[in-house]
Amino acid sequence: MAGALRSLRYFSSLVRSYPSGVMKELPCTPAPLASSVPARSSELNALKTKEMGSWKELTVEEKVTLYNASFNTTFAGMRAPTGEWKSVFGGVGVGIGVAMVFFYVLREYVAPPKPHTITPEWEAATRDKLLKQKANPIEGIGSRHRSV
Repeated sequence: MAGALRSLRYFSSLVRSYPSGVMKELPCTPAPLASSVPARSSELNALKTKEMGSWKELTVEEKVTLYNASFNTTFAGMRAPTGEWKSVFGGVGVGIGVAMVFFYVLREYVAPPKPHTITPEWEAATRDKLLKQKANPIEGIGSRHRSV
């Protein structure tokens, strides 16, 4: 009896309990907790007494009913996709969207103005000055524009 209690505690510890109180079976431990088995109806009680006899006398529907009464879900039901990826994908998309809006607001309204040295006119003047000085004549800008 002690061994049976130990194994029941082991299997019941492997069944996941979620905050909403819903029990979820795992494929490695399909045995349900005693508290998760719902109250039996009179029809199910009659089927349970019939179960004690020969299983050859039971129909397929009765066997399925007995299985569903003993276990919460089937293995196919445990392995079925839950669709959780959709909420994860949506959450990541919302997070990226919020980050992009935050970055835009920071760049437009909080960041200091760009320096005047980034303007195209300043860059053109800098290039002309480097060409007149013949700067870096071996591999740089002076080597590409030798005619100046």
